[in-house]
Amino acid sequence: MRPSRILMEADQDLHVVLEDGPAHLVAESPNAPSCTVAATANRRKQMLAARGKVRICANARIVGVVFWDRPHNVTGRAPNAIELHPILDFACFSG
Repeated sequence: MRPSRILMEADQDLHVVLEDGPAHLVAESPNAPSCTVAATANRRKQMLAARGKVRICANARIVGVVFWDRPHNVTGRAPNAIELHPILDFACFSG
């Protein structure tokens, strides 16, 4: 999928809009130090490293946890409300 937009939310989470033709969904990179206090230290470190790699590019491989979020007004929200949340790894590639 192609990361087409990166939006900073009020809680400092990054919402990455992913598109593949007409299909789209949101991948979320949380503000790991403050909003993931229940996560293990290793998982917080992984989320922080992934957040540092997030960017707009032609193609990307995004590793994350599939998450159903309640319907809410978010740019790029998939019709079925599925998100990747949190992003655990992010890599841009060509081709």
